[in-house]
Amino acid sequence: MILEADSTIEGVNRSLDRLLENPDCDLVIMLGMIGSTEALQRISLPKPVIAPLVYDAELQKAPRAGVGSGVPNLYYINLGVPLDHKMQVFRDLVPFNNPVLLFDEGDINSIPVLAGLATYVSNEFSINAKMIGVGDSVEDIMKAIPEGTDAVLAGGLWRLSREQIKELVQKLAERGLPALSLAIYDYLESGFYATMSPPEMEEQIARQVAINVHEI
Repeated sequence: MILEADSTIEGVNRSLDRLLENPDCDLVIMLGMIGSTEALQRISLPKPVIAPLVYDAELQKAPRAGVGSGVPNLYYINLGVPLDHKMQVFRDLVPFNNPVLLFDEGDINSIPVLAGLATYVSNEFSINAKMIGVGDSVEDIMKAIPEGTDAVLAGGLWRLSREQIKELVQKLAERGLPALSLAIYDYLESGFYATMSPPEMEEQIARQVAINVHEI
């Protein structure tokens, strides 16, 4: 069974509820950051749910007990290195005080920790960070980046094609702005300066999901 939600909290939860209520469904895998985040909010699950795309579980205060979630039937995978460590490493590579954070606007609207990420980063590192929600237009991104910005840190820009990612990097370079990837290793091939995400990250996540399914 494959259900495609609409990148909203409501749509994701409707799809999850349908699968949890369907007696023919034995296990649910939430293939999306919004879906994985919403799965963490469930305190009662009648069947196993795997959330493989949790953005910074520590920052989100995801449930934890020992090596598991502590919530019956909830299995999740934390995505990569904690944000605090990424920021420290990136600032050693490219000193900045006025960064812009780029995230998909749907993720910002549906994942609470992202909505407050710029404020958190600003307070934690005594800098002035600004969040910009990204749709499918490179031109709109460039217009939204204010003067005085000295670095751009990007999450998953799901609605931009690979060619658009390359165009974005070129336009950032023209303004002297280094592009740092917070989530996607493949962005390096499009010209991003650095990332702490490992290569073949999707394959690693897929293997971990397979291990969870096998254990269940």
